Parts: sequence; structure tokens; C-alpha cells
Amino acid sequence: MSVFGFKTESDSQDGQSKGILSNVQEKKEYKELSKKEYLELRTEVQEKIREEVDEDKLGKYRDEKVKVEIERKIVKIVQSIRRELEYSYIKSLAKKLANEISGYGPLDKYLDDTEITEIIGYRFDKFDIEKDGKLIHIEDLKFPTEEDFKNVIDRMITPLGQTLDNANPLVDARLPDGSRIFTAHPRVAIDGYQLNVRKFRKGVTMAKLVEWEALNLEIAEGLKRYVQARHNILVVGGTGTGKSTWLNCLSAFIPQQLNIITIEKPCELDFQHPRVRRWEAKDPNLEGKGGIQIRSLVKAALRARPDVIVVGEMRGAEAYDTLQAMATDHEGSMSTGHASTGKKGLQKFADYALMSGDASKEQIGYQVASTVDIVLHLKRFANGQKKLMSLEEVTGFNGREFETNLLVEYLPQEKNWVFTGNKSTRIKRLKDKGVEPTKWMLGILS
Repeated sequence: MSVFGFKTESDSQDGQSKGILSNVQEKKEYKELSKKEYLELRTEVQEKIREEVDEDKLGKYRDEKVKVEIERKIVKIVQSIRRELEYSYIKSLAKKLANEISGYGPLDKYLDDTEITEIIGYRFDKFDIEKDGKLIHIEDLKFPTEEDFKNVIDRMITPLGQTLDNANPLVDARLPDGSRIFTAHPRVAIDGYQLNVRKFRKGVTMAKLVEWEALNLEIAEGLKRYVQARHNILVVGGTGTGKSTWLNCLSAFIPQQLNIITIEKPCELDFQHPRVRRWEAKDPNLEGKGGIQIRSLVKAALRARPDVIVVGEMRGAEAYDTLQAMATDHEGSMSTGHASTGKKGLQKFADYALMSGDASKEQIGYQVASTVDIVLHLKRFANGQKKLMSLEEVTGFNGREFETNLLVEYLPQEKNWVFTGNKSTRIKRLKDKGVEPTKWMLGILS
């Protein structure tokens, strides 16, 4: 309304209101890309990024500074291609495109989550994660196409010097952040490309394992004393039972003045110790050259003056060389293996050592019995909890099977550990090393 041709205050307010409403309406009308348009834009942006960004930077997919730099470049590229798009929308597009072009796409969110310990991709549109020991299906974790999934797998493994193709259908490697990656090609995985990423929690301690009820405080104290007295320890269990985590925790008790070499394929251990050299075995390249076997590294380690040698996981004839290392002034050495009981773990150790062809079955049996001191058996239950199932001292080999002294056992029906009352056979050795045994080691239950 106006008086004598002039706008009144109410006219002005009406105009402002209309202007605001108009702006809101305009924002609602800003164009958003259809799925087809987005995929076309992504292809075009990807080509330009490859031209404008150095290859070494495109390999640093988890480097935040590099991701920010690539995101800025994508904003400029999209602005030049689709000038009609609103800036805030372009920014959100750039973030998504950066993840898909220079990151790990839908996986990024889950790789960044420190509570997630494993990601399993059954195919491009079906994924589970492991959290608190339980597998959880994530409905919105999927890739648009199998080609997108393949591209991300390639981006993950190419900087590691690996190729997944018909000639190399399986890749087992370590990501820069220490996570372990395993991928399978459709040549062997009939449902399409598959992926497994196992993440390792940093800074896990024995106190944490006690808090998580993987063992109790009394057992932890006894293990500390075994390690301080430099007993050779074998940790066995199924896949995902925490064997590497246990070695990491036990490493904190190794006397600080001792020098350690760890040998793995791929490298997973992260010892809590000031004197550690980490060695990693390698597969040969595409020309069949440059491979370094675990067995070669174990033999080389004997010439590199370690006090303690730790073989992350025994898989073959290197078990014989590990056995020799344990027996030749490298007390306190450790290793892991896959087995469903402690005694079966010892048998598997012997079977692997036999593959070397350097000794008879009987000779190796007696060697294992005389060099391995302690066997720890771990298990993961259906509810995701991981427990120490037994602690046994190795006492002998009767020509057919290994003999052990069971000191600690977990009883699932009672949801608790029991001390058997058996007296440790290592009391003298503990005291000779200046370490006092615990009450349960002495067979005292009260």
C-alpha cells in the first residue's frame, strides 16, 4: 500500500518478504545433477585431475593435505564445466568426487573410524564391518558399479607395488597406515571383486586386554614374569583371535636393554619397545624378481645381532629356522600360528619345521619340546569376545605327541578362568633370572 505515490513501511516489509521468499524459491530451483550427469562429470573431472596432479600425490590417498589440494582443484574444474551450479553444491560435489577419484570412496568413512577393526567386501554392493568383535552388515556401504569398486581396489594396492589381475588374482599386503589388505580377482572370486581390510588398534596394552576381559589380572601378571625371564612363547588361535595384538602387548614386558627383530609378511606388529627393527618379507615382482622369503629373513636375522627374534606368523619351512633361533641364545623369542588348541599349535610348528627337510619328524618334535616354553591358546566366541583359553608349559615330546603342563584354563560355562593348581616347571628358571613366580605358578590357589 502507498500514500500519495510513496511506499509505506508495510509496502517495504512486503517487498522484503517477497524478496526473501523469492530467494528461497530461487535456491530451491538450483540445479542438481542426475545420476547420469554425475557419472559423466566424474569421468571428465577424473581425466583432468590425472593431467593436473602429480602421480606421486595421487598415490597418497590417506594424506589429508593432498586430499584438500585435490578437492580445491576439483572445485575449479567443476566450476569451469558446470557454471550453472551453485557454489555450495559444487563444494559438496567436490568432496564426494575427491573421495571417489583420489580416496577410497564409500570406504573412507569406515577406514577412518577407529572403532572398526575389519571391513569385508563380498562384492561391490555388499559389505560387513567388524565392531566390538561383531560383524555388522552396512546397507549404505556399496559402490555404484563393480568397475568403481575395482578402481578403488587398484588405488589401494598400486602404491604398494601390487597388481590385481588374471596373472595375480590374489593380493595380500599392508597399507601405509599398517592395516592389512587382502583382495581377490573374479578369476578366483566368482561373485566379483572381493576385499578384506583388517585394521589394527594402536596402543593396545595388556591392561586393555584385561579391561576387555580377554584374560584376568593374575594371568597378566604371570605372563609379564614369563616374558621378563625370557621364555620362548608361542601364541596360537584361529583367524581374528588377536594373536598379533597379544604379541604387541607382551612386547612391553621384554627387558628394555634387549634388541629385537620382528619378521612378518605383511608387517602388522607394532611393538611397545625402544629397540625394534621391523623386517617384512616380499613377493616377487611381475618379472619374478625381488622376492624375499620369511625363511631368508630369519636366517639373515641370526647375523644381525638380535637378542630376541619374533616371527609374526609361521607358514612354512621358516619354522625350522625360527626353532634354531630360539635354541641358539635368542631366549624370549615369540611367534604365532593357526591352531585350535595349544598342543595342536605345537604340532603345527613341528609340521612346518619338517617342511625344511633338515631333520626327521622325531628330531624336530624333541627340538620343539626343548625350545618352546609357553603356549597360549586364544579363541573368538560367537558374541565377538576374544579370550585366552589356556596357558600351558611345554614339558616334553614322547615320540608321538607333545606333553604340556596346563596351568590356566578358561571355562565357558562358568565364564571364568581357573588355575589348575599344577606347579610351574619353570620356577628355577624364573628365579635364576631374578623374577619371583606368582602364587598360581607355585600351585597356590588361595
